[in-house]
Amino acid sequence: MNSKLRLFALLFLPFNLFSQGDPAIDSLNQLLSQHTEADTIRVNLLNELGVEYWVVDPKESEYYGQQALTLADSLSYTSGVAYAYDVIGVAHWTQGKYTTALDYLINALTSYQRLGHTLYAANTMLNIGLIYYEQKDLELALQFFQEALSKYLVFGDAINVATALGNIGNVYFDMSEYNRADSSFREALELYKKVKDPYSIALSYGSLGDISTVTGQYNQALMYYQQSLELSREIGDLHGIAITLYHVGKMYREQQKFIQAEEYLMQSMDVARQVNDQKQLQDIYLELKELENARGNYKQAIRYFEQYIALKDTLFNEEKARQIAELQTVYETQQKEQEIALQNERIQTLNQKARTDSLLRYGLILGLIVLGTVAYLILSRQRLRIRKNREIYSAQQALTRAELENAKLKEAELAQKLTFKSKELTSYTVNFIQKSELFEELKVGLKQLRQARSDEVSKKVSSLTRLVDQHTNIDRDWEEFRRFFEDVHQDFLEKLRETYPDLTQGELKLCALLKLKMNLKEAASILGISPESVKTARYRLRKKLELNKEDDLIDFMQNFEASDSATVS
Repeated sequence: MNSKLRLFALLFLPFNLFSQGDPAIDSLNQLLSQHTEADTIRVNLLNELGVEYWVVDPKESEYYGQQALTLADSLSYTSGVAYAYDVIGVAHWTQGKYTTALDYLINALTSYQRLGHTLYAANTMLNIGLIYYEQKDLELALQFFQEALSKYLVFGDAINVATALGNIGNVYFDMSEYNRADSSFREALELYKKVKDPYSIALSYGSLGDISTVTGQYNQALMYYQQSLELSREIGDLHGIAITLYHVGKMYREQQKFIQAEEYLMQSMDVARQVNDQKQLQDIYLELKELENARGNYKQAIRYFEQYIALKDTLFNEEKARQIAELQTVYETQQKEQEIALQNERIQTLNQKARTDSLLRYGLILGLIVLGTVAYLILSRQRLRIRKNREIYSAQQALTRAELENAKLKEAELAQKLTFKSKELTSYTVNFIQKSELFEELKVGLKQLRQARSDEVSKKVSSLTRLVDQHTNIDRDWEEFRRFFEDVHQDFLEKLRETYPDLTQGELKLCALLKLKMNLKEAASILGISPESVKTARYRLRKKLELNKEDDLIDFMQNFEASDSATVS
């Protein structure tokens, strides 16, 4: 469902010192610079700055949230800690780091529940639900949305109730439960009308238009889309305008009204370019390809499809570059933290040694005074012996600590290398699958064109098909994949060959994919065969491995020579 999710910003907590409006960032920075005392007021200022930076600069938001968390924790300021968890969690979410975001938001939820802050717990539940929704985990998303709704109904807050209903409607839509989705959207719409929220009213009309379109009620869909479009234009919501125009164009294309479809899609493209909405442009190119294909303009359809693929590759490469940069940042941060910890440990050791030396020195002086001059020579020799023993002991202790620290650093480095290699393998596997799927999709499209065109075009399409076939040779890609795989799972394939010498090269490939827990569709895409062929290959593999019916093939691969994943080259 290509609609806009309402990003539910957290409400300010009761301990807030300022108004409920969003204060300017420069004003908050000025207040923070004036209030240098490490107290709860400073915690609140840091958290508010984190909230203001959510959309402007998520990394800055994360920075201020972390500062607030550290200070609040040192003050045992539980409300400030809970709020800081929320700030950091949403900051990670807006950067696309869903796993980390969920960790912080769940900590925030637990803290709010412990404090009895029911409303803020509901807000956090809604945000957690939105993350699960973006990850397509619809069951969990629905669970959190419904729990948040039940709490909002107790407070009677119309905006919060409507927001929860809208998100529940989105989940039902994606589950194809259109009656439930329609009911949720209509309830939300009535509440938004009561509070006079034009942005959300436009969003609700658009959602109702989507439902009418998929259920074939095109006249009703057009009415809803027009109402959404009028409101979006009134409030200047260019993203909303682009999305609504796109849906109207798509609806007309499904009705075979090609002239109207092209008109609305072109308008949507112009607006999307104004706001540089690359993902929306990608959807528009794909829909224009479908339009020209339906018209029989296959050359133009191919041009739009090429624009779609180019933009898709650009967005994919940008996302991959962002992920690599994040991995590098995490690695550098961990290195700095280790250096700081090592320096602190050295300082503590030196301070302890200084205190010990002082105590010993005073003891020796006192002993010399008590014993007097008669025992001077004896005590001097004893003190020299003690000092030498202490130096030997200190040297031995220092050597032992150095060896232990070196071992820990090597262990940490080994773990980091393993993590990086695993993520590198995962990234390459995803790219491998996407490449295979792209070529397969292009081949299918070319076959359709060959059946629908003249002999001359058919020859050209056949040439392009051969070109695609040449590029879909996955041998070289498989060698690259095998290299990444063996970096993470050393000797796995070699040990399989030694234990089961009858395994073919194709069966060894299948074993590697099972080691990565790939499903039938993913394995079929990489191996270049159908899912049914993968099933047959798995059945033959089980026989060669002499597995019983109750033995799980994937579990067998995970447990086979498990120690192979413990080392990294």
